[in-house]
Amino acid sequence: MCRIATSFFGLTRPQGLSKTYYMRLKSASPLVFPLSLSTIEALAQKDQQTLLFLGLFYGAMLIMAGYKPVSLFLSPRSELPVPRPVYYLLFPQLGRA
Repeated sequence: MCRIATSFFGLTRPQGLSKTYYMRLKSASPLVFPLSLSTIEALAQKDQQTLLFLGLFYGAMLIMAGYKPVSLFLSPRSELPVPRPVYYLLFPQLGRA
C-alpha cells in the first residue's frame, strides 16, 4: 500500500451488484469535501506524478538556493569592511546599486 497525503477508503462490492454508501462528516466550520472514486492503479499513477513534480520543484529550489553562495565565493574580491560574500549574504538590500 502506498502512503499518500489524502484519506482513502477501500470499497468492495460483488460484480454486477450496486450498493449505496453513506458517509457522515462533521465539522465546526464550513466543510468542503471533494469526493472521487478511483482504482488503486490510477491512484498510484497520480501519486507518482505528484511526487515527480515535487521532486523537480524542490530540486530546482535547492539549486537556486545554492547558486548564490557559490557564485559569491567564486566572484572577484573587493575592498569592503567585511568579505564580499558575507556582505552580500547578510545585507542584500545594501548590495544593490
